[in-house]
Amino acid sequence: MALQDSFYIGFDWASERFALRAKWILEVFHHPPQGSSSNLLRVDELLVFAGQPYCLRSPEKLFILPESSRWDPHFPWVVVLKNMKKEHQDAVKGFGFRVESVTPPFEYWQEDPITPVGEVEYSGKRYQCLTLKELS
Repeated sequence: MALQDSFYIGFDWASERFALRAKWILEVFHHPPQGSSSNLLRVDELLVFAGQPYCLRSPEKLFILPESSRWDPHFPWVVVLKNMKKEHQDAVKGFGFRVESVTPPFEYWQEDPITPVGEVEYSGKRYQCLTLKELS
């Protein structure tokens, strides 16, 4: 297990806490919603931040979520994922999604690196780890 595999970024939406491995995340920034949807690009929101365009999707389209999760498109934080292609191992900008709040990167060591992590704990709070859906 590489050192970077032990870092996670936590975030909240609808009073639930979730986490992703930090190595899957390209960037995080604060940008209150203003945009519109684009059916042509099949995105839920297209925004420009610091001169860069970002395609946002609802988390239901990006992750396997628990039934109870309620996503709100008006959250102010944006998390942009890396798009890791198997034939090209360099990370490029992928889709983003909105969250209510963000926890700074934190380290979580698991005893068995082979078993997928279901939950991580940081600062006395538990975060459910999300699983990415395959995107085309």
